[in-house]
This record gives sequence, structure tokens and C-alpha cells, in this order.
Amino acid sequence: MFILYISKRDELSEQNQEKLGLRIYGCDTCQDVCPFNIKAQNSTIEDFLPEDWNININEEAF
Repeated sequence: MFILYISKRDELSEQNQEKLGLRIYGCDTCQDVCPFNIKAQNSTIEDFLPEDWNININEEAF
């Protein structure tokens, strides 16, 4: 099953939660490996900046 698909479901089974690992949303990996993002600059728009809770995510945060 595709990670994006399972992360968009209303309820995740325990098995699918394990597949997601520490990803917040299925697109995390896609954004990291996308060749178009290599030259992308970080946004300076405050609404697009990450919130404190989703920086350096670890299992203890959940």
C-alpha cells in the first residue's frame, strides 16, 4: 500500500501506523527525494514555517 494513501485514511490500523513510522504525512519522503526540491529555498512566510511540535520528531512525542 502506498504511504500517502494510508496516511490520508481517517483511522489507521496498527499495521499501517507501523508502516508510517515517524512520518507525519505520506509525502514526507517524496519531498525529501524530489529532484525539484534540491534548489528550493525555505519560505519566509510565517504560515509556512514548521511548528515547534513537528521539528525533530521522535516517538516519545506521541
